[in-house]
Amino acid sequence: MTVPAPDVTSMLHTEMQVTRGHVPDPVGIDAVRADGVTFGKDEFWFATPEGVRFHYQRGRGIIAEIPEGDLAYDDFRIFLWGTVYGAVAWLNGCFPLHASAIVSNGRAIAFTADSGGGKSTLAAALAARGFPHLCDDTLVLAMAGDRLVGVPDRKPLKLWADAARFIGADTGDQILGLPGKFYGKAARSADVAAPLTDLIVLVPGEKVAFVEAEAAAAKLKAFTEAMYRPAIAVVRGDEQVHGAWLFELLRSVRVWRFERPTSHLDHSQFDWLASALEQLPVGALR
Repeated sequence: MTVPAPDVTSMLHTEMQVTRGHVPDPVGIDAVRADGVTFGKDEFWFATPEGVRFHYQRGRGIIAEIPEGDLAYDDFRIFLWGTVYGAVAWLNGCFPLHASAIVSNGRAIAFTADSGGGKSTLAAALAARGFPHLCDDTLVLAMAGDRLVGVPDRKPLKLWADAARFIGADTGDQILGLPGKFYGKAARSADVAAPLTDLIVLVPGEKVAFVEAEAAAAKLKAFTEAMYRPAIAVVRGDEQVHGAWLFELLRSVRVWRFERPTSHLDHSQFDWLASALEQLPVGALR
């Protein structure tokens, strides 16, 4: 099942609607399990460490059972827009990547890295420099004709306190489950899907360098490692669907390595990358 953009934006918004209620155990169904998520054909169940329980069924939205207490509600917010959002996207014909993204010259530029690798801070810093912020941490891809597009999310950023102060981002509630992090708001946000043309892998290095990965093997490795919860496709037997998405990524998206020192925050790195993004050729945009 593939949902064309821009319809996918409103579809995901509808599918992510939450009703609070009792979540029964998945009994009497043909189910498989991956990364703590139990999948049926068009539904899944998931429980967080604090005991929040989710049940999603395609076309019916999400039921969440939330125990009393601030930590449980904090868990609800964190996992709703992480694990649950990624699984909802996959079951609705989309492809989730573990990436943050901005829009530059009408196209989506995504940043991927290990957790704590700086992708949220970088995307928020670029938003403060005029690049509309597309998504934080989870980039959902959909097909629009022959184009692969990134879908804007409607969730807050998660930023370390020092990073938020450094880039001037507005912050809200502290994230109890992630001490030192706060929910934040980008200086400028995108509200429509944009064609994805570039994936930038963030890696630590001794000096700033921006290099394109041209070998197919290197690109495939980057896309495979960036997929959000790849075990989902395996346990569900969706290898053919997974392969088709990877082929499309190889065909239409460039991959870059952005190396930079990570020992301290540095405005010059953000300024340097902002300038580099403005000068990227449009080659991958069909």
